[in-house]
Amino acid sequence: PSAAVFDMFDDLLFLKKGGRLTFFGDLGKNCSNLTRYFESRGSKPIEYGENPSSWMLTASTSKEPEVWAELYKDSDEYKVLMQTIETERENRDESMKLTVDSEYQTSFIRRFHLMYWRLNRIYKRSPTYNLNRLMLAILYASVLGFTFFAFGYEDAGNRIWSEAEARGLFGILFELVTFTGLISVASSIPVMKKIRDVFYKHRASGMIDANSVAFALGSAELPFITLFCFLCTSVFWGVLGIFKGAG
Repeated sequence: PSAAVFDMFDDLLFLKKGGRLTFFGDLGKNCSNLTRYFESRGSKPIEYGENPSSWMLTASTSKEPEVWAELYKDSDEYKVLMQTIETERENRDESMKLTVDSEYQTSFIRRFHLMYWRLNRIYKRSPTYNLNRLMLAILYASVLGFTFFAFGYEDAGNRIWSEAEARGLFGILFELVTFTGLISVASSIPVMKKIRDVFYKHRASGMIDANSVAFALGSAELPFITLFCFLCTSVFWGVLGIFKGAG
């Protein structure tokens, strides 16, 4: 930040790579405490008009992060910090303890509604996701249907099927049902990978939970799965033609 904004900070927590504590405490007027801390430990003195935040980053490169961490542990600032923490632990005011009525900020219905709205937005912004699986449904149903195309449009009402033909037919039906479920699950994986990281962040902040996401996903997927099954069954039934003489 700029020098004016940085000077508005009361305290600073400065961490180096690996989460090593380099400085923590009151910045002081015109960041005097910060500059005095680093200058007293061998850093180049800050120049007149130089931004303290930029100077701090440059000054901290004069030593390794492990060295700065050890220097801070041996400093008076660290001792004062530990004494303050210990005092707060021993004299805790229970009236100031934060309490919440629920683990989450909103009700389950509200969380479900927000996730349902978000997933619908994702589907609208990625039409290729649903168009691809609908096209696959038509293609796969056609391939399986044409397997018995020649048999189906013969005299279906009077024709007697052999045991091998009947087993093959039931196998095709089973494969169609299995494929419908597998392709619905597999096609949702890319969408889940996109929202997974966002879900972890929101769950950690107490905004949503796994149940609300699961129910919202099922509700958002239901219309597309219904359409997928309808197209798949209609095409398969029409191409196969073996039941046109039933009844």
